[in-house]
Amino acid sequence: MIPTRIAITNGKGGVGKTTCAVNIGYSLAYLGYKTLLVDTDSQGHVAFCLGLEAERPTLTEVLLEMAEAEEAIQGSGRENLDILPSSPKINDLKYMLANDPGGRKRLQRTLESLQGYEYCVFDCSPSLDIITQNVLVCANKLLIPVETKDLSIEGIARIGNVVDELRTPIELIGVIPNKFDPRRNLDKDILEELGGIFGERVAPVVRETSKIGESPGEGKTIFEYDQ
Repeated sequence: MIPTRIAITNGKGGVGKTTCAVNIGYSLAYLGYKTLLVDTDSQGHVAFCLGLEAERPTLTEVLLEMAEAEEAIQGSGRENLDILPSSPKINDLKYMLANDPGGRKRLQRTLESLQGYEYCVFDCSPSLDIITQNVLVCANKLLIPVETKDLSIEGIARIGNVVDELRTPIELIGVIPNKFDPRRNLDKDILEELGGIFGERVAPVVRETSKIGESPGEGKTIFEYDQ
């Protein structure tokens, strides 16, 4: 059975992609679904947010075909949740993949052999480069976190352009209004604009709170930190 593969991305940084990926992955695992969190960002923050050290091999070695995906997967210390960590060296692959005729499908090929996962959740970098394009080709569902600011919405348009160019059948299942402050008129205006564009695909807002910002530094999801 092909797992549900969820890409979490936006063509802008600072919108909470990693926070969303880690907490959504944890939630799926908590509900009993065998889940793999795949970090495709060179910053490697997925491991950090879960209080882990990324071990080699990482996704970099998997994409270089120096290791199998199974060898690079680490346990998270949480039931049903594993991670496939990234490393800064993943940036070195961009030129190679961009010049490979099948470079946009490398991630898809390397994960084909994985068995036993019901969900794969991909954390992406802010760049819509060849690595993120690999994710958009590999995934079958798309979630876009949006900070309720004008520039964050512009990132959605850039993703749409890339998806059209790739001609990938990925399905947009939700837009997540993140860092929402009901006291700011701009936030409310952006939320209304999102509703007009995406309708029921707009998820409930994630309010701006200190706990969401503090939990990664403690190596915990918001659910663990807020107990």
